[in-house]
Amino acid sequence: MLILLSASLLAPARAASLPVRGVWVSSVFNLDFPSRPGLGAESLRLELDAIVENAVTMGLTDVFFQARPCADALYPSALFPWSEWLTGQQGQAPEDGFDPLSYLTEKCHEAGLRLHCWINPYRVSRQKAADKAEALSALAENNPAALHPEWVVLHSDGCLYFDPGLPEVRALILDGVREILDRYEVDGVHFDDYFYPSSDFEDEATRAAYGADLYAGDFRREAVNAFVREVHELTRERGVVFGVSPFGIWANRSSLPEGSDTIGGQSYFDHYADSRLWVREGLVDYIAPQLYWAVGSREGEFETLLRWWKSQTDGTDVKLYVGQAPYRMTDAEPTSVWYGTGELARQFKLMEGAGADGSILFRYGSLIGHRPLYWFLRSAFAPSEDAPALRRLSAPVRETAGAEAIIAGSSDRRFPLFLNGQQAETTGNGFYRLTVPRGSDVWLANGPDELRFVPADERALPAHQRITDPKPQRPSCPAEAPAEALGCSAVYGGKVIAFTDTFIAALTECEPGSYSAEGSPDFTGRVLYTCEKNGVLTASISPAGREADTPRAVVVKADHCMLYDESGAIIGDLRAGMTASVTGWRRGCARTPLGWIDGGDVELIFDEDVSPVSVTDIRSSEGAVTFRIGAPCAAAARMEGGDLILDLGEVRRAFLFESPLFSSVRCENGVYRLTPSSPIGGYDVAYADGTVTLTVRPLRDRPVILIEAAFGGDETGRQGLEIDVCEKDLDLRAAFALREQLQALGFDMRMTREDDRMLTGAERAAILREASPDLAVTLRLGGAEEEGRTILSGSPALCQCVSARLSQTDMPCETAPASDGGGAGSFLTITSRSIVFPEDYESLSDDTWLQSFCAAVAQGVADSLKY
Repeated sequence: MLILLSASLLAPARAASLPVRGVWVSSVFNLDFPSRPGLGAESLRLELDAIVENAVTMGLTDVFFQARPCADALYPSALFPWSEWLTGQQGQAPEDGFDPLSYLTEKCHEAGLRLHCWINPYRVSRQKAADKAEALSALAENNPAALHPEWVVLHSDGCLYFDPGLPEVRALILDGVREILDRYEVDGVHFDDYFYPSSDFEDEATRAAYGADLYAGDFRREAVNAFVREVHELTRERGVVFGVSPFGIWANRSSLPEGSDTIGGQSYFDHYADSRLWVREGLVDYIAPQLYWAVGSREGEFETLLRWWKSQTDGTDVKLYVGQAPYRMTDAEPTSVWYGTGELARQFKLMEGAGADGSILFRYGSLIGHRPLYWFLRSAFAPSEDAPALRRLSAPVRETAGAEAIIAGSSDRRFPLFLNGQQAETTGNGFYRLTVPRGSDVWLANGPDELRFVPADERALPAHQRITDPKPQRPSCPAEAPAEALGCSAVYGGKVIAFTDTFIAALTECEPGSYSAEGSPDFTGRVLYTCEKNGVLTASISPAGREADTPRAVVVKADHCMLYDESGAIIGDLRAGMTASVTGWRRGCARTPLGWIDGGDVELIFDEDVSPVSVTDIRSSEGAVTFRIGAPCAAAARMEGGDLILDLGEVRRAFLFESPLFSSVRCENGVYRLTPSSPIGGYDVAYADGTVTLTVRPLRDRPVILIEAAFGGDETGRQGLEIDVCEKDLDLRAAFALREQLQALGFDMRMTREDDRMLTGAERAAILREASPDLAVTLRLGGAEEEGRTILSGSPALCQCVSARLSQTDMPCETAPASDGGGAGSFLTITSRSIVFPEDYESLSDDTWLQSFCAAVAQGVADSLKY
């Protein structure tokens, strides 16, 4: 499954350029108004007020109100009974004789909206009946169909229809239009697509009486054409517009050469509505075909029909208003093209390009009942000017854990955010963090913007992506598990094969884009990986190989070989020539008595053990202590709880000593705990021919502080809630801010880097040696795992002072025990806030918060160093 991303193709100003932006308000079956039959007059007024208010808010210009859903009315009529959808019983007047058409017309005009009276000319009833007598008995006594049953046909769908071929019927409906125009200042009269219900209409007697010389289809079309002519003449005399909203396909090209390149139902043959003729002869002021298909639909492709209808109106005085189907979006499945609002945005874009004169949306209840759709139209037709758009909709953070996925990002604060159609919570600045089922389709809507994706696939790689991280990255041994010895990263869904000296194996995709081996492969040497997808083959060879045996010892190849604890944190460094026994092996790293060492930094010894050694002599001089051991060994130093720890990993016998450098000296199993006599500014361990020299430097009068921004270059850290912001951006910004605060307090400031680049461990160690700082501070802003946390790691006294200052500024923090092997007298690692939580992200992005935070840290440092 590929990531699916789609943004709105429509800029708000473009949609607003459509001169007519209308909505159909349906009364049949109480779809839109009234919400239910039998409401009191005040409730009816409130519902009509809401229609007008929402139409204005959404930037609409025209309301098409269904005042005659059948042979009934939502206004007092001398020809048709009151509608059952209004009062609950056909013919019964509403409370106080309330007139919805009059009230809505007045309210629309007050609000600057145009009101079109929507009439269904031939439909008599919507209740299905077994026979005509039963259907007629359900009508009010004064219903013209009940008074003239000979004008009515019970169709095969069980409903009653007026016979369009009868002159009496045309006269009745024309009188009904005249009655409306005589009494109401409506802006237009509107018919929809209900003409003849289908081709099996029983009107043989009518055709025999009025058109015996015509084929059935020609007779029916001419009956409708004659009626349309009469209505247009009347509306033209009264100065109101008249239009029809026919079925979207006039005729398919396969049926008529002039038809559209479509395959759907045809109003010319099914409803006997020759809408093309109405346009060409100017029998309507506008045509509003119901183009209720999607872009790319097979039955009636939207763009094809749009351009066909535009070609019919070109060169005429007839306007083209496109009938659109947002109702299809309200309950669409995630796999549907109608899911979300993107389809409507695409259609608006095409309509603007084709030069359409307007849009009519079916229907009001769909727009109001589906809030993302309401807000999409509000942003497209009537963009708010109350506040500037701060940012566009984005979802850069996607984390998966178990059955759940976290998506977080930014949105335009002017509009609400919707997750799969439900309004989601955001901060005042538009940031959000949401939990969804892993692997589920996600649809985010925010004003005119929209995003769709599947959270489980955020790590999918393009088909041409090369193989990365081929294992072994460093020397590997048989003791390692298969997943540690074989594996790579490659394109999602590819076919990955590993070739070794003894076997060929197909790897398993354990996570998207991550491949590993199953079972216990037995091989030595390096590994060749191939990956094939979509006909593209890529290959890569592992940088290291697998050894036949597990090493028994290692020798450090270069100074400042990093030493790690079980969690991967640096706890010290080793010097060239130091030798240590191997007590374990994992992922190409050797476990020694002092800690873990990268297998690429050492020489492997397979045939010889490291014998336990003893300290033979200790000498103290100014600023240094020398330990003579007389045999190859390893040693590392670190600060821990204010003490200096010297670990002689292979030493089994040592003794105490006295030195003015330390007020207390303790030793156990070759590990010395040394308490400095005065604050120290740094230390160093040197090694040569079995001799370890520990050098201690006192704290300077003007302490040197080295600041390290944790991430930089390709080491970006975690992605923030905005597309172009990562932890590295916050770290470097915070490093500059803290440097400024500490400089103001008189400290001598250094930084490991002042630009966005990545430093290797060796480069960092070299900078640390050169600066020889009294305090090393590492900043990782945004790196906390939990919301609102600030964690201080380092010397207890220093952490206590900084914590006290942060607490004074309402930024409580916690401390974590840690040791440091960097060589500085003190160290401090600050991890504050989480870049993937909205409120934390807002704090991290706020200059005022950052300055306050750094000022408190700087003062805490000064308190600790008594400076």
